[in-house]
Amino acid sequence: MPGAALILVIVVLYKMSLTESQTIQGLIQAFVRYPELHNSLSVLIWDNSPTPLKDSQLLSSFTYKHSPKNLGVSGAYNRAMEIAEAMGCEWLLLLDQDTAVPADFLPQMLKLGSRFLNKPEIAAVVPFLVDGDRILSPLKVLFKKRTPLDPLFEGVY
Repeated sequence: MPGAALILVIVVLYKMSLTESQTIQGLIQAFVRYPELHNSLSVLIWDNSPTPLKDSQLLSSFTYKHSPKNLGVSGAYNRAMEIAEAMGCEWLLLLDQDTAVPADFLPQMLKLGSRFLNKPEIAAVVPFLVDGDRILSPLKVLFKKRTPLDPLFEGVY
């Protein structure tokens, strides 16, 4: 893995090449567009496929690991947490192979990571997940009723 980073980004792959993964392609585009990301983010590609990828050409901030035993998404995330702790990373960004990553997403996450660095009451940063105009996550749950947060909400909830 590259040197100490503020954020370790993990992408879990399964039976998909690097070029087929919209997540990997979005991350590569972000690193090309914002070269300063190399100073603060490392990307771990965790491959749960039965056979490892051959000739995976990656940017310097990217590391490919093949798991001979499919640990599932949670197993890969748990292993990434151990790696992040060993690297001294403050944050872990969890992604899978089909997450759309807009180019400005990583710089925004880096700003939030720096902003919340010394605030132990902040344990997670949760983006809004939307499908069209419908908010899928995060949701407020009160008396078994689920309602989306206001889409303009920003802050500690």
